[in-house]
Amino acid sequence: ANLSVSGTLEFTGNTVISASNLSITGVNSEVLTLSGSATMGSRHIQTNQALSSISDLVITPGSGVSLSNYNSLSVSNTSVTVTPRVITLTPPSFNKVYDGTASYVLSSSDLENFSNQLLSGDRVTSAVATFTGNSSSAGNNKPITISTITISDGNNGQNYQVTVANGTTGNITPAPLTIRAANDAKFVSQSDASGYAGANVSGFVNSENISAITGSLVISRSDPTNNAAGTYVLTPSGYGVNGAV
Repeated sequence: ANLSVSGTLEFTGNTVISASNLSITGVNSEVLTLSGSATMGSRHIQTNQALSSISDLVITPGSGVSLSNYNSLSVSNTSVTVTPRVITLTPPSFNKVYDGTASYVLSSSDLENFSNQLLSGDRVTSAVATFTGNSSSAGNNKPITISTITISDGNNGQNYQVTVANGTTGNITPAPLTIRAANDAKFVSQSDASGYAGANVSGFVNSENISAITGSLVISRSDPTNNAAGTYVLTPSGYGVNGAV
């Protein structure tokens, strides 16, 4: 009579399968046990595939069972199924400077953090992260949605069934703006011009402009009552920010 071996295991990242994941079947419910290990033809997920090697698999007959009543086990009478590894990825802390968008570009260290949660050799190569509700404004502990995770595992990511841990949050810190009073000049006989020569504002992102700033520009001159010839410092103030900046 022929013996048959079958087994199922979750993806482990290698081709070796332990006898503990296999079962052997004879006839008439005779009891036989397996020890050792066998080798699969592929490390990837698979369904009802034959083993490639059973040379390290040891068959032990149960009480009253004689192996002489059976043909030697053949790989053609073996069948193994490997299912995707179920994994919940825990994201690192996401932080970015305000750029006017709700998207978050994962850094190499972010991807490395994800990759370290996979089996050795497999990597997360990209993922899409978005601040929930399309919220691009600055703030702390803002909810983030992570989607489209790409895994390089030699099998188009099919070896994993991935979810992302709930409660993922991130921080958007304000983008720096530089407001600098423009250079100005006058004759000693002249009064200071209202607002002087104005101010230059730099640092806007995502095509935003001065309308993102609240308040009114005020420029003050050092030693304002002194009209003698000399160099004075102009200091801008009065601008606040519109919550998105």
